[in-house]
Parts: sequence; C-alpha cells; structure tokens
Amino acid sequence: VVGNVPANLTAVVTGTSATTATLALTGSAVNHGNADEISNLTLNLLPAAFTTSNSITNITDASKTNLQILNVEPSIAYSMGAFSENPGTNDGSITDTLVLTLTDDLFVNAGGTLTESTHYTVANLPAGLTLNVAVNGGGTAITLSLTGMAAAHVDASDVSDFAFTLLPAAFVTSTNTANISNAAKSDIVVDFLEQGISYNFNTFVESNSNNGSIGTVLTLSLVAETFVIDSAAMTVDTHYTVANVPTGLTAVVTGTSSNTATFALTGNAASSASADDISNLTLTFLNAAFTGGDASAITNASKSDLAVDFVDANLTYSSSTFNEAVADDGSISNTLTLTLTVDTFTVPAGAMTATTHYNVANVPAGLTAVVTGTST
Repeated sequence: VVGNVPANLTAVVTGTSATTATLALTGSAVNHGNADEISNLTLNLLPAAFTTSNSITNITDASKTNLQILNVEPSIAYSMGAFSENPGTNDGSITDTLVLTLTDDLFVNAGGTLTESTHYTVANLPAGLTLNVAVNGGGTAITLSLTGMAAAHVDASDVSDFAFTLLPAAFVTSTNTANISNAAKSDIVVDFLEQGISYNFNTFVESNSNNGSIGTVLTLSLVAETFVIDSAAMTVDTHYTVANVPTGLTAVVTGTSSNTATFALTGNAASSASADDISNLTLTFLNAAFTGGDASAITNASKSDLAVDFVDANLTYSSSTFNEAVADDGSISNTLTLTLTVDTFTVPAGAMTATTHYNVANVPAGLTAVVTGTST
C-alpha cells in the first residue's frame, strides 16, 4: 500500500529479481512546482510480498514513510529588464532586444515565432510599437523585439509596467505556467530618451576692449535629436527667435553639427556699463530647427535666463599719497602706479601728454605732474 501520492500519479512496485524491486510513479502530477514537493510519500510492503516472512515487523524498512518527491521547476531568465529608444534616431523606435532563456522545458515552434493570444499576451505596450517573439532553433530561448515607432516618446512617456505573459501553449511539456518562474513578467521597462539642449555657459561677457562687444560664444549641445541646419547659420524667425537683446547687438545661432550649435552676439552694445547688465536674454528654437519637428518635446528649446554682463573699466592706485624726500627740499620721493583693467592705455610706453591724455589740478607750486605709460 502507498500513501500521500500526489493527484494523477500512480505508484507501481515491480519485482525485478528474487531480491530486488523498483518503485515508480507513473502519470503526471497536476501540481508540480517547487511548492508541491513532498517528503512523506509512504510505501508499506505487506506480508504477501515476501516468500517466507509472514510478519513485516521483522523486515527493516518494509514500511517507509519519508520518501520524497522533488519537482523540477522550469524557469525563464531575462537578458535584461528594459527596452531603450534608439539614440541615433530618437523617433520612438526601439533597437534593443530581450532574450528569454528557458531551462527544464522547451518552447514550441523551434526556429519559428510565437503568436499573440495563442502563446502569449501583452499589456501596457506603448502605442505604435508591436511585439515580435522569435524562437531559436533549439527551442531553448525566445527573443522579444519591438518594431514600429512609439507615437509618444518623450521622457514622460516611459513605462515600467509593460507586461509579457507566456501561455501553456508556448511550452512543449509544461501545462501549468504557474510552475514556471518568470512565465509572467509585468515590470518590463520601455525607456524613451530625454530630448534636450545643454548650454556650456549661461552668461555673455563683454570683451576686454570694453566697447560693448561680446567676447563669449555659447555652445549648445543637443541630445536625442538633431538640428536641421548642421553647418551654417540658422535663420531668425524660421529656426529660432530671440528677445531682450541689448540694442546694438545681434543674436546669431549657427549649426556646427547635427547635435551642436553656437549662440553669439555680434556688434557693439549702445550702452555697456555695468548698469546695463541683463539676465533675461531669451533664445527660443522653433519646430523647423529640429529634424523631428517638435520643439515642445525638447528641454531647454526655450531658455529665458541667459545673461549679458558688461564690465566697467577700472583704475586702481598703488597709493593715494606722495611723500616728500628725506632731504626736506620739497622734492617727492615716490611715484604712484595706476593699474587699468578691462581697457588699455593708448600710450603703453612713454610720457603721456597733459590736456591730451590727462588733466591735473591742485599741484603744489614748483612740482610738475608726469604720467608715463609703462604697459597697456
């Protein structure tokens, strides 16, 4: 007699010689996952099984109550958990593939494909994409690929709950997919790229000539999109607009590659004192600037906090005092050094001319003021 035999299995004891026998379990268990394993399968051999013994109490292990059934649980391993948008096109297409490797069973249709609703189901797949499932030649793995282009593919369109569920018909042996690890997976990610423009600087700075011209050129780097103009000046009001540009300056945007551009201010500002600084210069790219034709999907396509910093020229004095010489004869023993920033002297070497280059006042009688350029 036997006990604790799982449903749909049958215990068969077969004599194979006068002193040996086999115990087999035939049929197919209804539930055969790891959770269905047992360690209390019981076999009791009765006196009628033996030629001589009429009492099994004298036969060691004629009654065995701790036989085990260890189930093999098929499992599926994913090569990775996410699909990523093609960075080269950024058009909603996906070039990544996921490979699912099956152990302890085989997929049907080796060398072919699986069919939706028959072999698998999907949920939460972004609109515009179609799932294809190809089976390798040995039936040990399937490859998931996505064709088409997602209708919405900005960063906010990412999904983290794309679900792929394999049905019993997908497997050669298994009929209960609940026993197959990862036969259903509901946390697959579809990651769309963040389209955006980054600026290497945020501020235009007046050149050292201090004439209202701007010495700074900003470099713009475009990610996950491409500029239509990649090696020439873009056209204002067609590819971009600007606002709050100081009078006398002209904004020029030039494409330098499919993913980079420069932003420069040419000319000379009519007013270029520090009080004329601004922090609201605005550059806005229009749809026509981008291959994809959608400026609204691109971070920093409009930037309104660019600054223009005008720098005032400045003189610093090494001292504010002339000292009489120790001879006490009314002569002066020291000179003052004047250092100029953000401009240059027209006489960098030699004496400057009074009333032409400078004026002085209140010089004590007998003394003469002399200003000499020693560098620019």
